[in-house]
Amino acid sequence: MVHLVTRGSPTSASSGAVAPPDDSARARATAADGDPTSALAALAAYRRESSGAAAERLWVASRWNARHVAIRGALLAALGREDPKRGVVVEELVALAADRDPEVRRAAIAALRSAR
Repeated sequence: MVHLVTRGSPTSASSGAVAPPDDSARARATAADGDPTSALAALAAYRRESSGAAAERLWVASRWNARHVAIRGALLAALGREDPKRGVVVEELVALAADRDPEVRRAAIAALRSAR
């Protein structure tokens, strides 16, 4: 469901009101819930129900979000040790551990360590 904000409404930008960060992240995940490429929506769906369908949704979203470490960490938790996709995810995290962004590097290393 998408909520449109009209001019003059109490939540419009003209009123100066700013939603808290957690509310805006929740709103983005809800709005993107039908988008199979949305990493936020895929993570939210997996957190609600860690099923095979949710893991597949994580996989699809990971193909569209090349530098999204959290989705790869969730995939490592969701995929079985024998799943061939697991090797792909590990390789991607190893590559991200050498990323130019220090935050991405640290997150990738943490995800790899937690998957041991």
